[in-house]
Amino acid sequence: MKKFIHILLAGAIVFLPQFEAFAQFTPGPSESVPVSGTLAGTTNFSVVIRNVSDDAVAPQMNASTSNATLVTLPQYVEVNFEDNNAGFQAVVISTDNRAAGATPQFSPGFTLATGSGLVGQTEAADGDTGSGTNPGELITSAPMQWVVFDDAADAKAYEFVGDTSIEFFIVDRQQDVAVELDIDPDTPGTQSPEAFNTPGVLGFASVIFGVSGTQANLSGAPIDDRTTTDGQVFMRAAVDYTGQSAQGYATSTLTLELITI
Repeated sequence: MKKFIHILLAGAIVFLPQFEAFAQFTPGPSESVPVSGTLAGTTNFSVVIRNVSDDAVAPQMNASTSNATLVTLPQYVEVNFEDNNAGFQAVVISTDNRAAGATPQFSPGFTLATGSGLVGQTEAADGDTGSGTNPGELITSAPMQWVVFDDAADAKAYEFVGDTSIEFFIVDRQQDVAVELDIDPDTPGTQSPEAFNTPGVLGFASVIFGVSGTQANLSGAPIDDRTTTDGQVFMRAAVDYTGQSAQGYATSTLTLELITI
């Protein structure tokens, strides 16, 4: 019935005299009315660590295990976002384990290692594995991987399988400086600006991208061609201890950041 009424109304309008005359009017006095306005910029961003077991808020992600293998962490990260500012926005993930304030600090001299993920807290270049009192010599790190989902249930159910084509590594902001350019990250005056700003690393590190308000595209880890519309995604992480020495591992610089490119 609604469709039928709509057609009748459309037909009636065609025959109204006012409609016929509108295209033939004689111009008269006129004045323009200016209209302007500003859409205020909105940027909201927060992350919450939650236990997979009960969704309770957790103080940190727990990477303790007795298995020297790939370990799916028992927490997930809830990422809340909203941004309508000009430019191309993305949420990127990284560590910065070579930074001066990193605890522990990965600083292996000329050892060509990425330094991403979790840094071994005691294994040092001089063989001192007892105290870890010289953070400038810590030389080992256990790589971390991540995936992201639009639904918390999917994130909680996910178990890592070690397929790095769909489970992306967490990159370190300065890993390309040390690895690709063969530059000593411990020697003042020889270190380039953070390599994390290169397009290749940014693309690999984008958890979500093309942010528009509460809408965004999700990374291809672990599934391509996904979007979200509610300003919320959920990330899982894993640590690969394969081949690593028994010791404590940690990072103080694992960061999720809403950036404008």
